[in-house]
Amino acid sequence: MNNEQKAVEFLQKIDDWIEDRGADLVHKNDEVERILNMNSNTINSLTPTEALSYSFILFAHAEYLQSLYNKERSVVDFCRDSIWFIVGNKMDNYGGQYAKWEVRYFSAIKENPLASELNRLKLTAEARTSRLKDKSEIVKRMGTVFQDLGKRRNY
Repeated sequence: MNNEQKAVEFLQKIDDWIEDRGADLVHKNDEVERILNMNSNTINSLTPTEALSYSFILFAHAEYLQSLYNKERSVVDFCRDSIWFIVGNKMDNYGGQYAKWEVRYFSAIKENPLASELNRLKLTAEARTSRLKDKSEIVKRMGTVFQDLGKRRNY
């Protein structure tokens, strides 16, 4: 079993555990894209019930985005910990006495195919988390706008 398969198996075990506990209740909702791309005329014509409904949908989508972010963070953590386990005791073999730990770390990774593959997976997951970072908070703020709009129109 190669490293990518091990990482996939690791993620599958996490997914199975979350599903078994009923913790992953929110899934992708195709209606979100339509809500997020409404123009101002459409938003102004919403009834209070519609605005509050859209608010709830956006809050649920924020939860979905957060679960995606958390999943990618677990990949990063898994890869980082595995890399340290593989190269931790071999770092003294790279660089001189005064070499920075980063030089030793990346040299050890470069020489080990398993650590190199894990590092590639880690970098991919880090890029995904960079793309997802703060998205759930932005969607929550948009949901709050719809919530406030619905409350205001009810009065």
